[in-house]
Amino acid sequence: MLRVLALLGGILFCSFASAQIIYQPLQYQYGSNSMFYYGGSDPRVIARGLADDAGRCGLPGYSADAPTRIYCDCMPGLNARVYGMTAADAANQAAMNAPRYFRKRDLLAAAVPQSDGSFLVPAQAQPIRGTIIIKPYRAVHPSTQPTQPTSAPGPVIIFPKELLDRPLHPKSHPSA
Repeated sequence: MLRVLALLGGILFCSFASAQIIYQPLQYQYGSNSMFYYGGSDPRVIARGLADDAGRCGLPGYSADAPTRIYCDCMPGLNARVYGMTAADAANQAAMNAPRYFRKRDLLAAAVPQSDGSFLVPAQAQPIRGTIIIKPYRAVHPSTQPTQPTSAPGPVIIFPKELLDRPLHPKSHPSA
């Protein structure tokens, strides 16, 4: 009986569960017709690569075995494959652009709500931190604070430490 009650309670409370959170894996491979690789953080490079991908399909003489395109932030607009960059280098750049240390609540603030009620956290999402508000702190309530100082400022006396270690009156010797 207890097991049946626990099962019914579990089914009843499942409908009240919160939305699912999906963390996207790192992405460095883009395109549908001819793939290109990019591991940087500039969305304009991805948009340009996708536009080039769409434009190449309509060109006469287009072939799917076109040279691999690899883009990087240090050479904007150029195919870095010509200069020796590989797809593995683009994957390494994508891994370097992903946040390595974050608080989960800060990363969830960057989540994008989906139509099915779930939240999608992009792999390159930077944590959105809250603001820190610094306010003055007073130990005494302003109404109880005296308007005038209770004592007048006085001189500051500094005693050398070696004088404190000496006796005040040196012992007098009988021979003196």
